[in-house]
Amino acid sequence: MISVRIETLCEDIRKTLGCTALPVDPKAIAQQERILLEPDDYGNGFDGRIEFLLPERLFVIYYQAEYVQVSEVRVRFSLAHELGHFYIDSHREALCQGYAHDSEQGLMADKQREREADSFAASLLIPRNELDRRMGSMRFMDMGQIVQMADDLQVSVPAAAIRYFGYAEEKCAVILSKDGKVKCHLPSDSMREIGLAFMKPGTQLPPKSAARRLLQTESSREIQGIESTTNEWYPQRTYNTLPLYEDSFSLGYDGRVLTLLSVWKA
Repeated sequence: MISVRIETLCEDIRKTLGCTALPVDPKAIAQQERILLEPDDYGNGFDGRIEFLLPERLFVIYYQAEYVQVSEVRVRFSLAHELGHFYIDSHREALCQGYAHDSEQGLMADKQREREADSFAASLLIPRNELDRRMGSMRFMDMGQIVQMADDLQVSVPAAAIRYFGYAEEKCAVILSKDGKVKCHLPSDSMREIGLAFMKPGTQLPPKSAARRLLQTESSREIQGIESTTNEWYPQRTYNTLPLYEDSFSLGYDGRVLTLLSVWKA
């Protein structure tokens, strides 16, 4: 799940530009690369856009200004995402040939180019050595630790969770749900190996799940954990029921809940 190429690229950027302090500052990186920053009100649904201006021979990043009431966390990730388009060779070549479009970020991005830029942004803002330090010798983090990492590094909780599960050696999956229905399911490699690789979008959350309970109480930034089983979350897997632990976190907007499922043993 982890791109060694992107990891190495991000490490080299931080070291070369002297941007090793945490939280990482994507604006400082852009400024050192002489990328023009153009914050403004670009309307609802806009995250960011990078273009190469041929006459001036410079790159410019358009992003939502602070006065539009976009969270700083979102702005930081948007800038890091656009920097991914700048630093990844194939993306940069396309930009220099005149290719540009409004970027789509997050769990639902379905284009390879956007997924690579998301991976770059997460790797840039959440350095591998910092993730290793927080995982410790147990190579494990629970939802509370993931939320703390997100707050400390000024990234979104979903971005921190996805970054963690990409490194996790445990059998786990990250699930984003909205209004009680699965929007996205991301299993770790070891989760796939035991046949828990798929959860259809639109699947209803288990009635007794902590995620369902958080939705009903309309909690904000609350974590609830509960013991569960593969039968409850993966009913299509009819053999060898395994115990799960569900760690769910209310994102506090739009009926969205983030869930970390971990298999106790297999």
